[in-house]
Amino acid sequence: LGVLVNNVSLRRAEVIAGATASLDIVSNGRAVLGLGAGAAPKTYFAAEFDALDIPIPTPMERRHELLLESLDKIRAVWRGAHDRGVRLPKPISEVPTIIGLNSTTLAAKAAARGCGINVRANHPDLEAIGGNADPSLGQWAASVWLHYIPDLFYVDHPMFRRYADLGITRIMLMTTEHDDLLTL
Repeated sequence: LGVLVNNVSLRRAEVIAGATASLDIVSNGRAVLGLGAGAAPKTYFAAEFDALDIPIPTPMERRHELLLESLDKIRAVWRGAHDRGVRLPKPISEVPTIIGLNSTTLAAKAAARGCGINVRANHPDLEAIGGNADPSLGQWAASVWLHYIPDLFYVDHPMFRRYADLGITRIMLMTTEHDDLLTL
């Protein structure tokens, strides 16, 4: 259970840490932490920044730095480094962490920090990005997201074989349409 991508440019790491730990507690250890560096300017996901009148950190390398800094802060909160007289919630289990990304550079950094990777299913560099995944993370090593397609309910769909061959262990379906939700 969890958010696929918490945009660290819009949410404080300490708040994400507390919310995810609380979710882990109430779900009896089933929380998953999803983090992302934030959208590039003029993309579909940049609308969130625009709606909140928050400037998008640039360049991309700065967004990546903010993401890795946030990951470090979240883990520090969970270790108790920030309690200072206030007991902040801690997860009851090790929370798998997934980094939503679009580059091989960030994929390598995520895997080096023990994080799974999540990338758009039709990304032109999917194979190269997925090649950075750490298979020792098991089911959370590498995942893709794509817009909901009803045909994906058939286990013999050719996309499943392609993703499995690339080492993808999980497919996340994104939908914004009410009717799609009714068919799930």
